[in-house]
Amino acid sequence: MNNRLERFCLLASFVLPLGVYFYTAAPGPFWEDSATFSMAAATLSIPHSPGFPLWVLVGKLFTWLVPHNPARATNLMCGFFGAGAVALFYLYAHKTLARLNGSFFGEENQGRIYSAPTIALTALGAALVFAFSQTVWLQAVRAEVYSLQLVLTLSALFIALSLDVTERPTRYFLLAAFLWGLSATVHPLLSVSVLPGFLIMGCFKSANWRKEISKWGWAIGLIMLAATVYLFLPVRSAQDPYLNWNQPDNWERFWAAVTRSGSWQASVASTSSNLSYPNMMRLTIFMLLEYSLAFWGLVVLGILALAHYLPRVGLGIFVLLLSNFLVTLWAAEFSPWNLDILGYLSFGAGLAVLSAAVGLLRAFVWLYGRLPRLSPKVRWAVPILTLIFGLFWVEKNWAGADLRESRWPQKIAGESLASLPPNAVVIYSSDRLLTSALYQQGALGQRPDVAILLTNVFIDSLLRGRVRRHYPDLVFDSLPTGRSQKAQIRKGFSNFCQRNKRPIFSQLGFHMGNSRYFWPAGYLLQYRPEPAGPGVPKEVIDFVRKTFTGRPDVLSRESLVLEIYNWGAYLSIIGSPANEILLKLAAEYDGENPRTWVTLGKAYLFSRQFPLAETCFKLALSYDPYWGEAYFFLATALQQQGKFDEAKEARAEGNWLVPDKLKPMGQEDEKTRR
Repeated sequence: MNNRLERFCLLASFVLPLGVYFYTAAPGPFWEDSATFSMAAATLSIPHSPGFPLWVLVGKLFTWLVPHNPARATNLMCGFFGAGAVALFYLYAHKTLARLNGSFFGEENQGRIYSAPTIALTALGAALVFAFSQTVWLQAVRAEVYSLQLVLTLSALFIALSLDVTERPTRYFLLAAFLWGLSATVHPLLSVSVLPGFLIMGCFKSANWRKEISKWGWAIGLIMLAATVYLFLPVRSAQDPYLNWNQPDNWERFWAAVTRSGSWQASVASTSSNLSYPNMMRLTIFMLLEYSLAFWGLVVLGILALAHYLPRVGLGIFVLLLSNFLVTLWAAEFSPWNLDILGYLSFGAGLAVLSAAVGLLRAFVWLYGRLPRLSPKVRWAVPILTLIFGLFWVEKNWAGADLRESRWPQKIAGESLASLPPNAVVIYSSDRLLTSALYQQGALGQRPDVAILLTNVFIDSLLRGRVRRHYPDLVFDSLPTGRSQKAQIRKGFSNFCQRNKRPIFSQLGFHMGNSRYFWPAGYLLQYRPEPAGPGVPKEVIDFVRKTFTGRPDVLSRESLVLEIYNWGAYLSIIGSPANEILLKLAAEYDGENPRTWVTLGKAYLFSRQFPLAETCFKLALSYDPYWGEAYFFLATALQQQGKFDEAKEARAEGNWLVPDKLKPMGQEDEKTRR
């Protein structure tokens, strides 16, 4: 019966999350990288570094299931792997709790409180908490690499836990090494970050030095065998696929793509601001809101119990948790709206949930020792509490992870491309709209006559060379030098508009500068040789009010707010006071996001509406009190109103949170713009 219950719990840990993930999955391409991954899987293209070859190849298999909607297929693929990760987590939790049960009571007495059924139900409850944590759920309802990464990492972790109890540890060790090597072809940084903890948990000493050398030799060989998946990049690049990011068809570009050398340099440059007190506090606040202080108390108790009864496992989990949090902080400034950063935390969330379950088990063992007469009731307390907590988690995070109605990315991209004249050129300044447009054209074949470009074409010689091969009629000036990147893009864009005869459209962005030679064209702007007319403000406001209606899903609000704000900025550029209508509309959409209020505050600051700017920055700081840059902007708004004492206090707070300060308005460095 116990085996039957354990099999039922294992099945439930897979089927329940799978059903919820499939039900709440995005119906089509999602924002930014998600649309790129869907398109790359459908066309066997090469996305941004490091290329994610294993994910692309597996994604291609899933696109055959839903050929008319490859984005839906890859979204469901991530749900499938997410559910697989939950099932693996159940097995890992069950094995850990079973081993601790014997350690707590001794093999002869362990059934007095925790029999096999209670352990199985406790592991199932922990698996549900893990499955419906925001950091895991959000990666299983859209096309992203983190679900597949999680499956491979948890597989290696489960094997590592078994090495000291199996009769054939070498074979299991080599299998774990191969799985780890495969995970490195999905997300190398996360794979490297878990390696120290894996070595602590999984290493064992062979019978003699010859077997030890042989073991490590085979392990390295299997890792290199797994790494051969990366050969997909130069092979496919030579065939010139639809998207060929970084064009890794020679050794130099291949190595730069695989190692993400550019991203590493940017991350190293921003280490001081990322591994800082404000960023740590942002992460701490998020983790406390996502779980609770009591939960983290159980995590600490669980790690201590593991360290006492299973020293190697306890030390390994502690190192894994620490490395996961440090890598998350190091990668970027933390924000709960940054879905990539939440994906980084998904593995750490699993370790925390496991530790909390162990802590709860240890707490009730302590209670049993003091109240032995309550043992028949106490034995069911832990599984009941974990199951209730898991179901509570479903309700808590449903609204934030339900992407069933997330049709905005495809709607905007599809309608934009459909409205363009023949042989048009569209130039995007951000990934928000670019990736969805690439998906529509590359994966669905919509408007193959349209040239879709990124503003980086004006500063990137490699990208420019590829564009010239595909569109030989387009004319570019030589790459400018001696200017800032932003100035180069503005100048290159302006010259490009004047020298080409194709109809040119643009997403509103900083490349426009102060030019007034743009007319609204649906979601885009069209370059014309004459200034915009007097009827443009009404046309823009009517379009925004008609188009951006209803309440979008929580993850689409920020993107839509940015588009509404961009239209307000456009009206400011052409000198229309009606821009304030759109700025207020943007605030109504995403009022709980501090970045919305900082963006609006900057707009009011530039338009010299200092009281409104002050209000916006204070609202932003009420949601994120550790945003040092917002204090500097607030100080500027206060000083312009003659509130010198308050401005001094705000500036002092900013100096403490951001020691390297900001440059003057309009001259922000790269860290500030991010």
